[in-house]
Amino acid sequence: MKRILLSVAALFGCGAVMAQNIINLGVEAGYDHSWLKETVFTGRRGGGDSQKCGMNGFHVGPTVRYDFSDGRYYPSVTAGLTYQFLASSYPLGMEKGEYRDYVDNAVRTLKAAGGMKCKVRNVLYSHSLQIPVNARYTYRPHGYLGVFVFTGPMLNFYMARYSKDRAICNYNGKRTGELEYTNKISNEILLTSWVDGEKTITDNTDPDAPKETDIFNLYWNFGAGVNFFGQFSATVSFDACLTNQSNVTKLADANYDQRDKCLKISLGYTF
Repeated sequence: MKRILLSVAALFGCGAVMAQNIINLGVEAGYDHSWLKETVFTGRRGGGDSQKCGMNGFHVGPTVRYDFSDGRYYPSVTAGLTYQFLASSYPLGMEKGEYRDYVDNAVRTLKAAGGMKCKVRNVLYSHSLQIPVNARYTYRPHGYLGVFVFTGPMLNFYMARYSKDRAICNYNGKRTGELEYTNKISNEILLTSWVDGEKTITDNTDPDAPKETDIFNLYWNFGAGVNFFGQFSATVSFDACLTNQSNVTKLADANYDQRDKCLKISLGYTF
């Protein structure tokens, strides 16, 4: 009986060692740049008018990798749970330079009327949870260096997506202006106004209006990277949205199609 227990213990011990060698847990974080594009199709779907904006942010989250072998060439399966934050550089429908001129002219006009500490900005914010699952192939010429490529699907879940359009100044020490908050998922629209420091909140939500953003979206991602010193990695990847993010599929005889593409530059650490 003792021999059987020792054999079982040894077997589980070997299994644990093998699991440690093959299953790798880690964390990854980095910079994100997204190109958001919305196309409005009228009539037949052969063409339409498009508007774009750029978004910048970051991502961070845990990762897990299963290596099928431990040789010089080996395949793997990787997965992660990633939080992504993005904020737009300029609103949809404006070019970057056009938006900068708009903000400068608006601030100049407000200051000419006696305004102080003027803020004019229109920003789209996005908070997402992403689950990428990738097939990966690694070539390791040395024990401390490896290069790899990967590709696979990614599920994107929008936790929050909203815009803030503000034009606020202080006149004689009292706040004056407006801040419009638009929730792209729940369709909530709140207008906060200040007149001589007096604050008023107005709910402009239209309960019958379509919600702008679909919560779930499917992406396909691919990229390449380098492993060094066994535990560190650097990757560059590209995510392309495969599904329509817009829920406004039909409005005023038009079809809306909204998708984005995202470049990610990441640093990772394997425990």
